[in-house]
Amino acid sequence: MYARYIVGITFGTSGYRGIIGHTFTKTEVTQLAQAIAAWAGSQSGHQVAIGYDPRAGNTYDDMVGMMVEPFLERGISVLGSDRPIPTPVLAHTVKHHQLIAGIMLSASHNPPQYNGIKLNPFPGGPASVHVTNQIEALLIAKPSVAVNVPKPGVLTCTNLIDPYVARMVDWITYQYSPPTRNWENLPPILVDARHGTAGAVWQQWAATTGQSIIIDHATPHPTFQGLSPNPTSSEAVDYVAKRVLETGVAFGVAHDPDADRHMIVDQQGRLISPEMVACLMYEAMGGHVHGMATTVASSRLIQRMARACGLSLTETPVGFKWFTPAFEQANATQTVTIGVESSGGISQSNYLYEKCGFLPAIWMSILLSQSSHSLGDWVDMAWEKWGKSEMVELALTIDSDSNLLSLLKSGWFDHWNQSTVTKMDGIKWEWDDRWVIVRPSGTEPVVRIMAEAPTLNEAKDLGQSLLQRFERNG
Repeated sequence: MYARYIVGITFGTSGYRGIIGHTFTKTEVTQLAQAIAAWAGSQSGHQVAIGYDPRAGNTYDDMVGMMVEPFLERGISVLGSDRPIPTPVLAHTVKHHQLIAGIMLSASHNPPQYNGIKLNPFPGGPASVHVTNQIEALLIAKPSVAVNVPKPGVLTCTNLIDPYVARMVDWITYQYSPPTRNWENLPPILVDARHGTAGAVWQQWAATTGQSIIIDHATPHPTFQGLSPNPTSSEAVDYVAKRVLETGVAFGVAHDPDADRHMIVDQQGRLISPEMVACLMYEAMGGHVHGMATTVASSRLIQRMARACGLSLTETPVGFKWFTPAFEQANATQTVTIGVESSGGISQSNYLYEKCGFLPAIWMSILLSQSSHSLGDWVDMAWEKWGKSEMVELALTIDSDSNLLSLLKSGWFDHWNQSTVTKMDGIKWEWDDRWVIVRPSGTEPVVRIMAEAPTLNEAKDLGQSLLQRFERNG
């Protein structure tokens, strides 16, 4: 909730975020660095990894260096990136090298005036509530600088992107395909890196596999050159759709600054929902998937598909960290679960517990390499098999004294036209063929309203009806 931005330092849906120079200053970074380093010192292992996106202050002379120092003082070595990198690169580095954790300086899809700190303990997924509670307790305790450390840690700055891509290629090759996979069949695609960190990964992927990739806005920039960092914004969708039609590629993909989210449009410029992408990943894997994990704010397409294909289904609050138990269970039974959020986060249990913006586009490329169908064809076939519905999202900006948050806690409007009400995360009203949810964002000062219904107009009407009720009471 927004209170997390104005009362102390606590973790939201995905780490801590604040406004640079206001709620994200050297004070907050220093305090968090000391607390995380103290926590890391209580874990097994002797090394962490640190990454960062291109936002202002994310350099070793500034915020990154301030984050590194407390670890070295405690005798914990740091594997640092020599350039801005995506969160999935950092998370996979943690997993591969079996590090204590990865620390990422990024505010994900938030505007450039924001920055944040994400924590990914081994094996690379987002920190659990148990871990963040420990760190918040250390923030209150204000751990002192370590003393009597026999030997300070060592900072090693290196290229983390090229090894990540090499591991990705090996994993795809040997996990689901004969080792002789013909990468030449991968279709041409367009990538909009939006001046974040994704460009270098796609450049290395293209160099390794030979896939033809047009990369727009590839160079990282602190302000993203004025582009919206949210890949699902109308600005990003419209731009990528236009470029796909201009270039004639098989599909287009856009990323947020730390590339843990994605947005895909097909060859006609049609936006494809993350839930649909997850369903098509199932198709690309030849059905070698046993479960789906999704959130209370995700499309029922996942439910319909899981039921039709005999897959297990896990529904969680919003936040990728909640998928970890489902991923752990899948790995324990040597099965595969795909996790998907409506905001563009996707991963799978046998790859990474953190969301990855590259994985969906790679699987869509593989899907197209295996058949003569276009991506749009696959979407239409999926709708035919599993039913079609439409989703909309609305947002209300709030401030610290807004009574909307109080309304959410008060039991206000619990009963609505014979709906079923659930409160796993915010308030959700459900009917046989539609639903609407309202919940405070864990990353921005907004209350989000999402609705799904058989048609787009019905979904819009449902969302607007709830929005109007809030505006009257807020």
